[in-house]
Amino acid sequence: MYKILLLTITLSISLYGDAKKYIGASFGTYTEKFTNKNNTDKTSLTTLKVGYGDHKAYSIELSLQKTTNNSNIFSKLDKNKYMFNVELIKAFDLDTFIIPFFKIGFGTGRVSIKDINKDSLYSGSFNLAAGSYIPLNNSLDIEIGVNYRYISYEKFEKENQIMSYKSNATIFYTGLNFRF
Repeated sequence: MYKILLLTITLSISLYGDAKKYIGASFGTYTEKFTNKNNTDKTSLTTLKVGYGDHKAYSIELSLQKTTNNSNIFSKLDKNKYMFNVELIKAFDLDTFIIPFFKIGFGTGRVSIKDINKDSLYSGSFNLAAGSYIPLNNSLDIEIGVNYRYISYEKFEKENQIMSYKSNATIFYTGLNFRF
């Protein structure tokens, strides 16, 4: 089902005349608030991404993100979180200096933990974002945005209890994209 949806989106985008490939990187602040625990993780986020489409209309984007984990919510020695996301972008060309956009997508993630029974936890996420591109020329633009992410972590056993964590993350970021 997902392959058919992805193929349909890719074909639709490729038929658009101004579609380009792009690569980019962004840096931001990552705040994750857990819904069933009174913990908040505030840290930095680094993103590398590739995409295809028209930054004034529709694009599809794949991103790999790394977050330094400081919270030790899952175990006493939590490590970095890695996330992989697929997002559809709708941008609006308003004939102004900025090009606003919305993103919607989903992702999967992994966090390394130090536990007797497990060495990592996996997660799934639903992502929504809004922001703006600021074109510097035909090939380079600055991206500024905010991303909301609902995350559900896999269940695991800790101290003879089944643990289940869900969270809401807010990401403020800025980055640079190179289109070719």
